[in-house]
Amino acid sequence: MSLGLRNFQLEELRMLKAVSEKLNNAGVGFYLIGGSCIGALRHQGFIPWDDDVDICMPLEDMLRFKKEFKSEKLKYNDIDTDKDYCYPFSHISHVDTYQKDGWFINYGICIDVYPLIEVPSSQVEASELINMGEPLLNKRYTYMKWNSRWRRHLPFKFNLPGYRNSIKKYRDFLFNILSKKGGHSYFFITGPLRNFERHTFEFNPFDEMIELEFEGKNVMCPAKYHDLLSKIYGDYMQLPPEEKRYNHMAEHIDFGKY
Repeated sequence: MSLGLRNFQLEELRMLKAVSEKLNNAGVGFYLIGGSCIGALRHQGFIPWDDDVDICMPLEDMLRFKKEFKSEKLKYNDIDTDKDYCYPFSHISHVDTYQKDGWFINYGICIDVYPLIEVPSSQVEASELINMGEPLLNKRYTYMKWNSRWRRHLPFKFNLPGYRNSIKKYRDFLFNILSKKGGHSYFFITGPLRNFERHTFEFNPFDEMIELEFEGKNVMCPAKYHDLLSKIYGDYMQLPPEEKRYNHMAEHIDFGKY
């Protein structure tokens, strides 16, 4: 059935509560990032037109949590668990929802899980690594584009040969090569390497945390949220023009307990 935006957000809140409990039981810390952190600061909850939740945790904790994650109604999604997956970060999705439009029909209501990795502070070393990763990123985009075109004309799910391998290689490059212990800079894996400078910081956001209100509950956010958000978004307290206030809301949902 169709779902209004506010009901969609409320379902995400229930998902966030369930995920928070699982993370706490696993001893994994996380905080709101991106639009969710902006929402906490600017609206004390969701950005009015937003339809997802963005959380972040250190890569090592995310991988450990992935192994321990169990739920009847929530699913951990990445390229290892789903052959159609296309992102270098992870999702935790509601198994009873799906999205009609876009490249794939899976992943309706979901929480984005962005890993934080330590990367080289040296600009020269970082640039060399980014140059290594760009061909992998471009290959991934090429496969995604052609995969999408093929799927529009086929009555069944189909991935081009090499599609999944291109996604895995780019993800593994970020996790295993770009990531460097003792690098003393910190990068949010949210997507393309062209965002590297804008999403890299000379401090560990997990060193200091602060509680902010989000939909009537206290949630953890980086204490240096201003340094983070202003570098990524500029004047994050300023509302964007109306034409940029969009979301990715799923078309159909079937409710269930989790």
